[in-house]
Amino acid sequence: MAKTDTTRNKIKSKISAIKKISDEKKSWIDNTYDAYKDQLESTSGIVKKNITDFTSKIKGATQNKKDIFAEIIDIGESFLGSTKEDTVNPNTKPLVKSKILKYSKESARRTLQASKQIIVDETKKSFFSGEGICDPTKTIGTTSITLSPKSFDFLNMLKIDPESTTGKLMYESDNVIVDGDIKFNKILYNTFDFATTPYPYQFITKEGNSLFTIQWNASTQEYEILGLTPANKIGNFLNDYYNTIEYPDIDSVFKTAMQLTLGGDGTESVSFNTGMKYLNRLSTKLLSICGKPSGSDPLLNNTPEQLTEDEYDIENYFDFDDVEGIDLDDEDANDRRVLKFRDCNNFEVPYNSNHIEDFAYLSDMKTLDENIFNTLNKAAMDAYEQSDSIVTLDAFQLSLTGKYILQIPKAIIANILSPKIFFPIAMSYKLIKSTIPDDSKDLMKILNNLFFNIIKELFWKFLREFWSFIKKDLLDFVRTTAQKILANKLKKLKTIIQILINVLSKVRDINIGSCTDIFNAILNSLTSAINKKINIPIPGLLLSLSDSLPGYSSDRAYMNIIEKMEAAGINTGPIYGSENKLPSLIRSIIEGHSEEMDANSYVKIGLKTTTIPANGTNAYITGLVSGAGKLF
Repeated sequence: MAKTDTTRNKIKSKISAIKKISDEKKSWIDNTYDAYKDQLESTSGIVKKNITDFTSKIKGATQNKKDIFAEIIDIGESFLGSTKEDTVNPNTKPLVKSKILKYSKESARRTLQASKQIIVDETKKSFFSGEGICDPTKTIGTTSITLSPKSFDFLNMLKIDPESTTGKLMYESDNVIVDGDIKFNKILYNTFDFATTPYPYQFITKEGNSLFTIQWNASTQEYEILGLTPANKIGNFLNDYYNTIEYPDIDSVFKTAMQLTLGGDGTESVSFNTGMKYLNRLSTKLLSICGKPSGSDPLLNNTPEQLTEDEYDIENYFDFDDVEGIDLDDEDANDRRVLKFRDCNNFEVPYNSNHIEDFAYLSDMKTLDENIFNTLNKAAMDAYEQSDSIVTLDAFQLSLTGKYILQIPKAIIANILSPKIFFPIAMSYKLIKSTIPDDSKDLMKILNNLFFNIIKELFWKFLREFWSFIKKDLLDFVRTTAQKILANKLKKLKTIIQILINVLSKVRDINIGSCTDIFNAILNSLTSAINKKINIPIPGLLLSLSDSLPGYSSDRAYMNIIEKMEAAGINTGPIYGSENKLPSLIRSIIEGHSEEMDANSYVKIGLKTTTIPANGTNAYITGLVSGAGKLF
């Protein structure tokens, strides 16, 4: 935790220092550059196009206390915003949030494409492999089974009418069924109404086989699942079921993210709101697990016995009454049905059900992207008007967009924990154990490894995809800065430009496995872009190699000073929107010193007395021999 926080602080300080270099106007040395530029070596080919894997090999897993995705976004905004948008405060331009939103949406899309395989693999692994709870050849062994919705409806979603505002966001859309995929959440809800569904629903696989029938028994308040094939293996049953249902699509995730952002319309049941609160607690805990630096290692340990002593037992993550690490102020705001803008002076406005209702009922009439944009802007405008302009409209828009982005991974988890995904897990457990806990939360605690691994794999799939986008911007940021420093070295007629940036000259793509990997990759990329360490032996003739050192750089000296000042809490950025003159003062001192050194300084050396063998005779150099040169 402390080490990760230190790394993040170093990254932010270094990015801030680099920005000062990138934002500078041309310096005094430019006046002499044009006369010599044709004689200087080209920078072409020196700055490469990939990020090197410099991940730390620190041992031990890490329990982070902050949302990993939020931390990566916070750092990403430092280099996603550039002087092309705003030279005073580049982080506040909407373009930055828009780019992160675009990356997040595409990352979610790719994650969902892998979700079915992740769920099937982890479920089979939990039930049948290694320390699984049954033999892989285990058959169903019966023709019927009963199941209470409480045992698999974690969100209490089946208490929500699909035609309500919340129902339109949570259930499958009414779009035409694709490739025979069954909208099973709606089927589960419709079985409650015997008038609508008077006969048992028959679940037909894509191969045309009847897997089971299901009907609701109002007297027992349980589903009756009939027509099972006793000789069918449970593993085959899981395959057939998951291959037939409609998996959560990207529209469902974006709709759920909007609901998590703006709240419902107030008609939801108390139990549903409680389920969403438990979802937030679970996802907040699991999305804060930093994990081990990967290399070729697993992302996270899969069993409690492998966890380090600093980590909780996995089972404790599924203690829904445990609020350690949970923002109780946010929970209180949700309970009070207010939208809290934490980064806008904690300003609060009551939930406006019109926004979420418009979003839900216009989902099929507008493109989803357009609907998301319009809804967030209307909610931001509403908050702005109620604030009496104390906070700017831009600030509300950015705050709300940022809040929406952070809900996307949680929305993925909400859709994966919906009844239709949970149903066969609960059913298989009862088939194997002949009994099942009444509450889905208790079942999740028993099968903690299964749900832990499903959520972990989905979240890190999402993070890897997000990293694949954001690392390109990091590379552009580093490359631009590297070229700036390299050009300044050329302008000063230094001859050692070939070793400017080692980190970008022996490149290969990074494969992240933990937030430590990401933070170290960013930090080392930035550090190596402005500094190259070379160990040059001092004794003897090896001193002649000293001209291969990077040499003095006023840019690097300036950035080092700015970085140390910011780390010490000295503000070098804009002050109330106006330019801070302190960096200019520092730059003027450094450049004045550098100009004096370049123009008038020289070094004088004396040689030690030594003997040089030469063709059978000895040549002597005495201490009286001296030399002169320039400092580079």
